[in-house]
Amino acid sequence: MPIRISYSSREGIFNKCERKFQLYKLLAGTYEKEEAAHFSHGHAFGAGIANYFLTKDKARAKLACWLAYWPNILDEGYSAYHSCIILEGAFPHIDKLMAEGWELARFNDLPAIELSCRLNINPDFYEVAFLDLAIFNKRLNIYAVFENKTTGSRLNDITPMYKNSSQTIGYSICLDTISGQRLANFGTFTFVAQQKSKDITNLEY
Repeated sequence: MPIRISYSSREGIFNKCERKFQLYKLLAGTYEKEEAAHFSHGHAFGAGIANYFLTKDKARAKLACWLAYWPNILDEGYSAYHSCIILEGAFPHIDKLMAEGWELARFNDLPAIELSCRLNINPDFYEVAFLDLAIFNKRLNIYAVFENKTTGSRLNDITPMYKNSSQTIGYSICLDTISGQRLANFGTFTFVAQQKSKDITNLEY
């Protein structure tokens, strides 16, 4: 039976030792799924951004963010309230994109949120990916992959962390298939909320 690979596992144990990854998958039922506050925070922030693209309503987006903070792990620097504050700071940046003509794409009349796709690597492995969002610009007539990220990195320039990511290469293949056209030109947005310290006001986007 083919074994499923995700982007996070490919960047971790799979690239270090393929056999160890296979054993980990076979014994997966004996492990508890890792839960951490930063996972809840990232999920909540992404849900809020997606809802804002969908509804253009800040209040509804913050509610979606709050409800998506799960498991409700309260850690120093992380909470549903914290995620909503960071989301609120992101609104002007999303408004700017919308003013430039970007909007949430729709396929089969459904909003392009958390689009799933499967890439068959070989008979033994396949990769499953989930695009945070696909957006479309009517003026430019192009689609784009839109990925949400959160980080606590203190680097002054985090561009190298995300530029030319292998993650977006696979996503571009998925977007080709989902849109039903070969996309010679497509955009890639990695929208990062960076909190450099425990001070919640020390934010960059």
